[in-house]
Amino acid sequence: MPNRLILGPIPDDFNPSSDRLVWPGSIVGKESSLHYPNALPIRHDNKIKNISDVTAIRNTINTVFLKKFSNYLNTYHKQNYSIQFWTILLDYHLFMEVYILWQHYQNLTYAIDQLGKNHYDCIVLKKFPFESPPIDPFHLRYRVHQTIQFHHWILSSILCQLNPINVNCIDGLEQTLQHNKNEAYSSLKNKDFPRCGFISGMSNQKMRLLSLYLSIKKPSTQTHKIKLSPLDASELLPKEFIDIATTILMQTLPLCYTKNFDHFNNYALKKNYKPGKYRLYGPVLHGHEYLKFCMAHAYEKGERIIGYQHGSGYGLSKTHHHHCWVEYIDTFVSWGWTDNFSKILALPSPLLSSFNKKYKKNSESLILINTGGLPPVLHSSLTMRHHNVIFLNALNPSIRAQTFYRPYNRDPLMLDDSSYISNYCPTVKFIENQHHNQDDLHKKLFACKLTVLGNPGTSFLIALMANIPTVCYFHPDHWAFTPHSQITIDKLKLAKVIFDTPEAAAQHVNQYWHDIDTWWQSHTVQEARLFFNQNYALTKKNWFFQWFKALRKL
Repeated sequence: MPNRLILGPIPDDFNPSSDRLVWPGSIVGKESSLHYPNALPIRHDNKIKNISDVTAIRNTINTVFLKKFSNYLNTYHKQNYSIQFWTILLDYHLFMEVYILWQHYQNLTYAIDQLGKNHYDCIVLKKFPFESPPIDPFHLRYRVHQTIQFHHWILSSILCQLNPINVNCIDGLEQTLQHNKNEAYSSLKNKDFPRCGFISGMSNQKMRLLSLYLSIKKPSTQTHKIKLSPLDASELLPKEFIDIATTILMQTLPLCYTKNFDHFNNYALKKNYKPGKYRLYGPVLHGHEYLKFCMAHAYEKGERIIGYQHGSGYGLSKTHHHHCWVEYIDTFVSWGWTDNFSKILALPSPLLSSFNKKYKKNSESLILINTGGLPPVLHSSLTMRHHNVIFLNALNPSIRAQTFYRPYNRDPLMLDDSSYISNYCPTVKFIENQHHNQDDLHKKLFACKLTVLGNPGTSFLIALMANIPTVCYFHPDHWAFTPHSQITIDKLKLAKVIFDTPEAAAQHVNQYWHDIDTWWQSHTVQEARLFFNQNYALTKKNWFFQWFKALRKL
């Protein structure tokens, strides 16, 4: 049998000695029966490279893709909308797609380099595997991205463009997958366009009150211009990749921006807009197309758009920092951080404030929470999962017997954490997450003896805000923090809340398990925790009054 380079799912006759995988997604569904490490070239995703990648991606979108697609779509629709208009519609979509394409490009070029002079056969898919382009960005991410055929097709497209001399491309069996319109966010149509909406943790009644206030508030007379992230414009992705990515992005451009554009655009044109008036919104720029079109027209007509932080990473993570630039148009509301931006309002989080004083320890359990997100395009997703096993096995057996593991949402194309952990740590119990329901997790979290995190996600903010004893291991190769946040992180490291390795974290847990309060209630820990909360997990009992005061000053 010839050597094979595998872009899609591993075949039944997979041979680890002669077959080579390109990305971790190929093993999804067959992890338990596969000895894959020798077949998967592990590309080290270190923090410095990831920071550089995000910078280059952000710069390339700002200087290349936004201009290219703005011009293309204006010509396509015979319009003359500003680049700011198209930025509101396209920025998040482009960032997510370019990020995934870049990871696949790196995975593939790295794998090809590791082949040496040996020749390999590779089955490729040359036809986009769905009946039509995706309906909208939400549908693209949560339906199309969740099929291995889509990623197989992307890798095939990149490989055919690279055309390495030692890889023989063989046409694979083409499939045409069907769309389900109910899986598109654009199937959700709002009857109105209030001035405040989608603020996590804020009740509908309070959002209506803020909408009413913003509707009567005196309009701003200041001119505005959308802000693109202030990164080093000299650092761009390579031209070879830009050319390949442009072709793929054109083929996968959602229908809401092409064939169905008039439907959404006409809906937005019917709304009333008033120059200088404010609108305050949560993460609608991530996928709610009806509201995104309204937001773009509101901006085009001179309204002021206020974005809102809705999760973790903002202000903390260098590689996650792009989110605020996707959502930051005129002003941005954060959960405490400012990072020297002139128009960021640091306000108490309604979501985190709702968890205040919820922690009441009434169990002896340890909860290890895993967080994830994108399909497994990063090899580090394997490494971080392995770190969880290292931590669990380093615990004293009596502690491990009281441990619950919380896997991430089990999307179709994600690694099977539950089976993997069960295989290596059979005594560990699980908190399953059905249909993205957080209730069971929060119930156990606010009653546990200790929570442990390998990722600075939203649970990290909730735990520190609620004063839940918390231990974290954030490996320096995977997590890079902003200069503004490093002082805060260093304080938590000094307090033995954050460790660099799972072994060190487990050793600390073993040492203090029978006397957690002596460590957790110490002055060093509590001072570091409160300092962190003030900057990244700000809460107030009267948070609504604080918001109202801040909006009055705009």
